[in-house]
Amino acid sequence: EESSLNYFTKQIAWKDTSLERTITGKKKTLNKIRRKQLCAFQKKVLAANNIFFYISGNYPESSLSVLTRLLEPYSFSFLKEERENIAPVPKRFGQRKPKIYVKNSKKTCVCFSVDIDASRYTLAEKNLLFDILFEGEFCKIHQELSEKKGYVYSYDPCFQHYNNIGQMTLVYEVLPKHLYDSVETVIEVLKSMKEGITDELSYVLPHYIDNAGFLLDDTEEFNWVRAYEGHILDVYYKDIEERTESYRSVTTERMTQICREVFRQSNILLTIKGKKKNLIEMAHVNAKISLEQEMTIIKKKKKRSILANEELRKLLNLDVLDRIDSFDNSNLFGTFAVSGMVVFKNGKPAKNEYRKYKVSVDKNDDYNTMR
Repeated sequence: EESSLNYFTKQIAWKDTSLERTITGKKKTLNKIRRKQLCAFQKKVLAANNIFFYISGNYPESSLSVLTRLLEPYSFSFLKEERENIAPVPKRFGQRKPKIYVKNSKKTCVCFSVDIDASRYTLAEKNLLFDILFEGEFCKIHQELSEKKGYVYSYDPCFQHYNNIGQMTLVYEVLPKHLYDSVETVIEVLKSMKEGITDELSYVLPHYIDNAGFLLDDTEEFNWVRAYEGHILDVYYKDIEERTESYRSVTTERMTQICREVFRQSNILLTIKGKKKNLIEMAHVNAKISLEQEMTIIKKKKKRSILANEELRKLLNLDVLDRIDSFDNSNLFGTFAVSGMVVFKNGKPAKNEYRKYKVSVDKNDDYNTMR
């Protein structure tokens, strides 16, 4: 596990918290565990107030009595401490630097991690956001990376979700030649989500609304969902209809608002696994190309403004045209007159010389307003 990009990312994302460690621990630690420690842990985990059962399907009342009798021979202690299911918040959570972390490797993999303040959003909103972007073959990012452009050949999304915070992650393997383009593609998708959700919500809602009853057919999945939602996230639905309604009430406007809040640079962590030398060379080439493209745009803008200014000078038959003052006047039926002035110098906006005026003219007269 320590050689994986997931582990490398976890060390950065959850730095100085218990979540940066592996679940089972390292080999040296495991070798030191003794029977006494295991018994103490067993007693803590198998406490009477830490065990629960979900029984679903068409079962007779007598089956509950059978379950009770099976448990009677065992003695369970009570867990004294109350669990809040609150994750430790890393120092950099929601304050990520615009930096790419690289792990040297022969294979090329990319991991996008998105910090999310879980307490600000409903469970339905968070699940729908994850499904729209990361989960399943028809999600936005998978469609772009795999179906449309064919960049990736492994795709592994995950939502690490706690009561207070969470992290959505996506790990994919890519050919070195497609690395830069794949990263750019993901960033463009995130940007497009901030511009506005359109029909994306309609693609993922049926799973939670029209097909909600299917959850009852899969006992293992149903029990896991109920246990995680109720005992980890403290979200208790009294029935499947209440759960369905929580998803139905989510709107495209609300999802757009969430995207604008979540997909900020300060919430995004990017880690890459690959040959460092090749990645540095690629970054140098891409930076050079980006700089050239930016300079081309600047030159075009400059040329366009100078040419427009020169053409206007000729039309007005002027020897020199180095400054233009442009006014826009407004009033409310001849009262409360105001005026705004914008300034251009040699065809370029001079914003430090823009002005707003309150005018004492009490009639609808643009000419006298500017005098």
